[in-house]
Amino acid sequence: MDEFIIVLIIAFVLLIGMGIFFNLGPTTAPPPEPIIKDVSIDKFSLGTIGYSGSSVSSSYSIEPFVAGAMQTETAKTVTEFDVSAHIIFGGTPQSFTITTDPEVLRSIEASTIEFDIEDTNKYGNLVVKWNGEELLNKELDKGRQKLRVEREKVKDVNTLEFTTAGSWRFWANTIYKIKDLRIDHEYGQSKVSQFALSQRELETLDKIEVTFSGSVVTPGKLLVKANGFVVFEKNYVGGSERFSFNHQTLPLSVGNNALSFVAQGGGLFNVDSSRVEVFSSSTAVEKRRSFTVTESQFNLLNKTSGVININVSNILKPGSLTVAINNRSVQINPQTGINHINFNKADVVVGENNLKFTATGNLEIPQVVVKAL
Repeated sequence: MDEFIIVLIIAFVLLIGMGIFFNLGPTTAPPPEPIIKDVSIDKFSLGTIGYSGSSVSSSYSIEPFVAGAMQTETAKTVTEFDVSAHIIFGGTPQSFTITTDPEVLRSIEASTIEFDIEDTNKYGNLVVKWNGEELLNKELDKGRQKLRVEREKVKDVNTLEFTTAGSWRFWANTIYKIKDLRIDHEYGQSKVSQFALSQRELETLDKIEVTFSGSVVTPGKLLVKANGFVVFEKNYVGGSERFSFNHQTLPLSVGNNALSFVAQGGGLFNVDSSRVEVFSSSTAVEKRRSFTVTESQFNLLNKTSGVININVSNILKPGSLTVAINNRSVQINPQTGINHINFNKADVVVGENNLKFTATGNLEIPQVVVKAL
């Protein structure tokens, strides 16, 4: 009995000792560092940005024509040039590039080449080549010359070359003095004209307005196409017409764009006056703002990224929005609502940072928020 009591006492002492040992340290893990999210750096109102107003930036008039009859387009003119050659020292050939508008090429019948030989010593033949193929190779006297290129030999880009050869008269060059070179394309029953757009005009384009007036020779339907897309269609009875289109309704490009008047149903129309006017937004509104990044916010960007939330309440005119964060620019196509532009530590500095907002359209932006995520 005494031995049993002794064993209990020893066990009790051991249990107490083990309890003291295991309670020397903390019984729970330390709490994790708090995760900081959505730290606001700055916010401000931007207001209206982009282009507003509209004015004529360029205008094109079209010479009178008959829609429904054979058309002629002058592709190139050259005032004067010389073609010469020497039997020993060679010569000076002349080469010209002739382009054909796609709308003209679809219905082309032929191309004509006309020029005057103002003077020549007739020491050799004048050679004229179209895309490397001879159209003429003979000795010519002064006077007007006319050559014809058949439709199947006309391409979108063509080369016209004039050459001659030196004669046995080693003391003199063979020479042809040529004036008033003219290359015309003859094409089908639609009249094709061109209007050009600069990069800035396309970016700020409001509309392209076409006006024309004329009379009916034979009744029918009159269509007007821009780059192959119908922008006007009517059983035309004469008088004045006005219509417009822009890059939201059909593809337009920097450089030349085609406008064609097409007669259908046997129609024949005298178009006395027509004009194309390009209307561009005229007043640019650019906004600049700045925001300050503290040392702690900058260090936070080591662990996360930043975002600029741009609240677009109204799109008055579609276009792109470019945001410059110090030396980095980001372009977006803004939508109504919150638009996000991300940035990181490399894009900002401790202290003042600059923002520049530019738009090719016209936007209302009531609030911009800069924050760390």
